[in-house]
Amino acid sequence: IRDAEELGLYLKQNNIAPPDWIFSSPSVRTSYTLELMRRHWAGDVPVAFEDILYILAFNDYFAFCAGLSFNFHRVLIVGHNPAILNTAKKLMAAHGIEDFPEAGFMEIRWDHQAEWRTLTPGTGETEMAVSPRAADEYFHQYFNVTVIRRTKWTRQ
Repeated sequence: IRDAEELGLYLKQNNIAPPDWIFSSPSVRTSYTLELMRRHWAGDVPVAFEDILYILAFNDYFAFCAGLSFNFHRVLIVGHNPAILNTAKKLMAAHGIEDFPEAGFMEIRWDHQAEWRTLTPGTGETEMAVSPRAADEYFHQYFNVTVIRRTKWTRQ
């Protein structure tokens, strides 16, 4: 739980652009995680609690992503494993991911993606990953991205 609040602090302190919209599972745990993160980052961003993100918790969120409005350029999905893990695997061009840590944050980018409905599996690139310290080495090894370590997060 503390990781979620510290993640929000880190994202704010490092000027990570907030999403246009946040979509979250309505479960108590994800709602609370989101609330803690939003205390420091993206507090004014609209949130939609989507039952489908809870229902698909053992599948993936690809169809959900592909159904998003073209008006959204940056979205945040707060969901469950293994669906988050499976979605990341499906979206990225290259990965070796086998786990997605709790309170982990990953930005996946597309250079030539005009609309969500044209989303194609395996075309995304990992822009950045933020994780609790226990997952740092894992993220670095499999994503070959700079991993921001919790030890750099500071309270204001």
